[in-house]
Amino acid sequence: MMTDSSATDYAKYFDINAIIDEIGKYLQNFDSKKFLSVFEFAEKHHRGQARKNGEPYIVHPIETIKTLIKLHADEDTLIAALLHDVPEDTEGDLNQIKELFGEKVAFLVDGITKLSKVYYRHDMEERQIESLKKLLIHTAKDPRVILIKLADRLHNMQTLEFISKPEKRERISKETLEIYVPIANLLGIQDLKANLEDLCFKFLYPEDYEKLREKVSSTMERYKGVLDEMIKMIKQELKKHEIRAKVYGREKGLYSIYKKIKSENKTIDDIHDRLALRIITKNKPDCYTALGITHDIFNPKPGKFKDYIAVPKINGYQSIHTTVFGINGILTEIQIRTEKMHMDAEYGIAAHYFYDQTKVKGENLFDDQRTSWAAKVLETQGVQRNNDDFISNLKIDLFQDRIFVFTPKGETLDLPKNATAIDFAYAIHSELGNHAAKAEINNEI
Repeated sequence: MMTDSSATDYAKYFDINAIIDEIGKYLQNFDSKKFLSVFEFAEKHHRGQARKNGEPYIVHPIETIKTLIKLHADEDTLIAALLHDVPEDTEGDLNQIKELFGEKVAFLVDGITKLSKVYYRHDMEERQIESLKKLLIHTAKDPRVILIKLADRLHNMQTLEFISKPEKRERISKETLEIYVPIANLLGIQDLKANLEDLCFKFLYPEDYEKLREKVSSTMERYKGVLDEMIKMIKQELKKHEIRAKVYGREKGLYSIYKKIKSENKTIDDIHDRLALRIITKNKPDCYTALGITHDIFNPKPGKFKDYIAVPKINGYQSIHTTVFGINGILTEIQIRTEKMHMDAEYGIAAHYFYDQTKVKGENLFDDQRTSWAAKVLETQGVQRNNDDFISNLKIDLFQDRIFVFTPKGETLDLPKNATAIDFAYAIHSELGNHAAKAEINNEI
């Protein structure tokens, strides 16, 4: 497809024609010629530039696109991802992009482009915060902006080891863990979230990361036969009950394990060997049938059952979680969900917007409540003038852990962890909060 020598020049790093073919598999009306012209525009402007690892700079936007292809991103999103560093790092500007590729693409690119290094040369920290505010403003108007930013940040984290300054590696990792990981979680994109936080873990706590990685790896290797046998047993019983399902082992994110260890005031040496597997069914009733079958085969561990199908998490996550005593008594964590729930868990809002072929014409990312967080941030932080307050409140208001509380009518309210009874009252209605005099908790006033 490419007549330019660029295809040969970059053959070591990527195959642009293969990428175009991959996009064409899910985008029916994909304009491959336009995409190719965008690539050539970006390549021309980045030509001669190199990343810290020595690779041609154009590899970075291509890797960003590869992540977005997994989410089945639309054409404008992919084009903007190709161009996202042109205004910031080359002589190309937004006016050119707008003129050549349209206003929507230019808006997406502008949202990701950081503010001028020259203007903020005496206060680069302020530049970071103001750029974050700009990103949120654009995201509130078009959520695709943050999807590009998350894909961009993932590749930056994957190549972070080539940044020579330890303090810069630490700053980027902390920012990723405190801001972008929670955003990925809010959007329900668990695969991206897990990859980002494991990379942050690697750079922020390298000794703990390596120690835990070795322990988990050795556990998986040691008990591979046990896990395979458990999967075989479950599959056989599911088949007897005419339940069509996929059953397979899964790797837990290292950072999620680490957080659990820390929350229980334990060390890596204290954790017991445990396995993890997943059951994917065709429909919701089959999830509960599969749960019963699993508990018939293996004894469940008391207190280790959560039904996120009946009560989904705030980011839309649905699944049944149970822990059983597997073969030889080894603890095994099991997730049970439908194919659609699994798609939603892996790709979040992207599964709803980009993957769902049945969506009504005109329905888009804006219809998904998971995209409303950026507008909420801007609304609640609108009065903030101090950047330190903005960042600290951003973490408190939006990114801290959440809890679910039931109203007397059985409705579910989402509140921040450590919320009080008065917070609960105000969440129901402001008048109730204004006039609340007492609360009964565990039969005590």
